[in-house]
Amino acid sequence: MPVTKFALYDFNGNAREHYVVDEIDIPKPVLEASVSHHIVIIDRSGSMYSVINDTKTMVEKVMTVEEFTSSGLLLTLISYSSSGDYTVHFARTPVADVLAPDSAHVAALRSIRATCLTSVSGALDEALKHVGQGETTAVSVHTDGYFNDRSPAAEAKAVDKWLTKVQKDFPNVYANTIAYGNYTDFKMLDRISQSLSGKTVVARNVKQVYDALHDTSAILAGRVLPAIHVSAEPDAFLAFHNVTQKKVNGSATDFKVKGVGPDDATKLYRFKKVAESTWQKAKVAENADLTPAYVFARTMLGQQRLNDAKYALVGTRDSSLIAKHFKAMTASALADMAVDLEGRIAGEREDFVALDKAGLGFDTISVMELCSILNKHRGGFTLNLTDFLAGYTRRGVARVEGKWVDTIFVPAKTELRPTDTDTHVNVTSFDLNNTTANINMQVVRPADLYVEGEKKEVVAGKKLALSEIRSYTLVGDGEINATTLPLNISSKALHGALVKANVLPAEKFSAKTVYTIDLTKMPACPFGQSFALPEVFDELLGLLVKRAMFAAASAGAAAGEAWSEEQLVELKEHNLSASLNYNPPTTNPYLVLNDAISAGEVDSYTSYNVTLGDMRMVSAKALYSANEYLIRRFTLAKDGEELKKAKFDDFRSGKVVVAEKALSARTKLNGIDDLMFPVYKAFLLGGGVDGLTVASDSLDLAAKVNELEEAIENLYATKVRPVAFYIGATGLVPEGWEVTVMDAEALKAKYPDIDIEKKQLEGTFLVSDTALVGIFPEVAYYSTPKGVEAARALEGA
Repeated sequence: MPVTKFALYDFNGNAREHYVVDEIDIPKPVLEASVSHHIVIIDRSGSMYSVINDTKTMVEKVMTVEEFTSSGLLLTLISYSSSGDYTVHFARTPVADVLAPDSAHVAALRSIRATCLTSVSGALDEALKHVGQGETTAVSVHTDGYFNDRSPAAEAKAVDKWLTKVQKDFPNVYANTIAYGNYTDFKMLDRISQSLSGKTVVARNVKQVYDALHDTSAILAGRVLPAIHVSAEPDAFLAFHNVTQKKVNGSATDFKVKGVGPDDATKLYRFKKVAESTWQKAKVAENADLTPAYVFARTMLGQQRLNDAKYALVGTRDSSLIAKHFKAMTASALADMAVDLEGRIAGEREDFVALDKAGLGFDTISVMELCSILNKHRGGFTLNLTDFLAGYTRRGVARVEGKWVDTIFVPAKTELRPTDTDTHVNVTSFDLNNTTANINMQVVRPADLYVEGEKKEVVAGKKLALSEIRSYTLVGDGEINATTLPLNISSKALHGALVKANVLPAEKFSAKTVYTIDLTKMPACPFGQSFALPEVFDELLGLLVKRAMFAAASAGAAAGEAWSEEQLVELKEHNLSASLNYNPPTTNPYLVLNDAISAGEVDSYTSYNVTLGDMRMVSAKALYSANEYLIRRFTLAKDGEELKKAKFDDFRSGKVVVAEKALSARTKLNGIDDLMFPVYKAFLLGGGVDGLTVASDSLDLAAKVNELEEAIENLYATKVRPVAFYIGATGLVPEGWEVTVMDAEALKAKYPDIDIEKKQLEGTFLVSDTALVGIFPEVAYYSTPKGVEAARALEGA
């Protein structure tokens, strides 16, 4: 008879899958005398600057505990930083010897210093060289960042290769991972621990680091059982719950459980998916025991099946955890979700309040949908910037106005100062990025130009009316970076739209009220979205090719006010563009990035770019520029002489003769040529494109460019950005997509002529018969609080 049953519910409360749960008895192997070995692998990259000393102290304290010094436990200590940079400080050394008087081992531990980037794969490979035959070994991996040197994809592949090797050749090796702080690659750390019967500890303070190390060593010192083999069952998912150690591991295939102590209390759950009718007949109450549902959610999280993890959590009706984690998408949020699930599994239920029914019950829209409404009513509100900034978290690397001359920072001589001291400012746009899960909010204020402290009202004979333009990343890589949007609303229509969306209460509109929209209760984007795989790539490419070609042919047609060379020089001296935008020189507050990383002023995380493509190219970036393609397939001659570096500008500088270029043996035509050549040939030599030729009036060409840009914007807004945002924010394949997941090597094998840039070779590709989506990890840097202070100090110097 099953011990319980539960269902997976989507956020609207619809049952998606039904499970009955049994407990299975497992024979416990007999304890045998064996050597135990703890390999500690410490991150010493620059981002560990603030915690490296505490980490070393914790490791040393664990080694001094009496119960370990008499156990014969072996210790190996490895530290790592950039790719290929790892150090074995001591290996296979009894704890008692490590702590001998005047020990060189302790001195080696104390000498570790933080420096450079983060790459764990070399240290992991080195660790296996020190594992003895049949020896029970625990590997503890510490990090506070992302494994992304030399690249995120290269590290991920190296770690996966290491996991496969351990599972095949080292049956008694298991791994625990310890994550420091908020910017850790929780998904990668959890994959390591879940694959090797361990647990991921999210350490918010040094005591948690100590506890993780102590518990691992204590288990080893007391000896552990040989690996327990768990055989898969048809149509079932099995999860092993070590009650004593407070960890769970699960799989739909055969797996081994390692690191079990002889006195540990354990349970093995069998989750069997059944039809709803069978589930209804099961003679046990839904959620009679909530622990299996929490175990299922935690193991799904470890399997990186985020939808299933969240739907299982919704099925528990656990109001506090659902409200806290329903929008978890980023590494730090998923780490918090894992910690809370493990607490529930361990019996921490003090704040548990059950919802009346399954589903989120949230009655508000997402931040992405909110920004769409505000964009439509752009002039109908102002933002209280002071209150907004109080809850805003900045992203990216701080920059300062000025430049480095050798090793001396020279500040800019000009400064733009806002003239409007009112805290309420105009927001000109909320912009979704084309390829990332970012929303940028642009704020504009009138401003005056100052040169060396003196106000400048006229430059190049022009009376200045300047604006300060600032951009705030409201959502970055799926993370909402502000707590509230405090608005003064002047538009009754906007107020009505926000009330209808349940963002504001249904109260009478008042233009004098400050309406504070709580962003903490919103997801970044709608969850559970079902997208059709975009079938617009051909249309998008056609528009992009024509837009670039017409723009190049009409260059200068709408340039606006004409300036003399003398005026342009004066504008440049005042850091003004020809369109009177303020563009001062800016620079990073450091000379060498690695030095800033080593000093703890800059850290990094992994961001994801999402692109649309097909069997010809993985993104539209592969298209040639207009002038590049002109040179590739055509020749231009003037006065009987061929122009060496032909460009579209040459058509405006006098009569030129254009001809199709004879192809050389080195010219390899491709799918991009198939697309671009007919368009260019018709525009330059044939009957024209959309009624226009290269000889058409520049203003007509410029008008066509504007028309094409509107069409391109519509495609991006309706078909491309929502998909890029959803995938970039969740890391999930949208439901309903029938795609094959490939790496670049497999993609190239399927489509030998496809254009893949070098930096795209590390991507993951979701491939259908007609389209593909590329997902590309890249290193993104940001200034730590210490780095922000360094930038401010430089500005004030």
